[in-house]
Amino acid sequence: MIPRTVLSLLVLLAVSMVTPAGAAESLPMELNKAATVAGKCRVTMVVRNGLARPLSALSVDVVVFDKEGGVAGYSALNFGALPAGKMRVRQYDIAEMPCAEISRLLINDIRKCGEGGEAQCLGLLEPSSRLDIDFAL
Repeated sequence: MIPRTVLSLLVLLAVSMVTPAGAAESLPMELNKAATVAGKCRVTMVVRNGLARPLSALSVDVVVFDKEGGVAGYSALNFGALPAGKMRVRQYDIAEMPCAEISRLLINDIRKCGEGGEAQCLGLLEPSSRLDIDFAL
């Protein structure tokens, strides 16, 4: 028979492995893939709601830069509603140019983040890229 103290410690250990102590809330957003389709750059984005609350909507403004560093265009990425803990994958045609001509995507602003939480969400965004195209705030 396992003593009650040991059993309690095992339960606490299991819970701590599932829920990290002091886990920070975040909104990881990844530029996962880019492909030129009919002369336009189509990107695949992966976003995860790492907040304790659902978001009724998540939408960001993105600026597209060409290889010379010049602004090549703007695009709005609308991820829709995002339940707490949910990961979502979306595709967007972001530029009227081949992807090979794009050097960087800049998150310029938050259009919508739940109910009036745009300023807070900007600080929680964690952009990353799997590609040669930089993706940053």
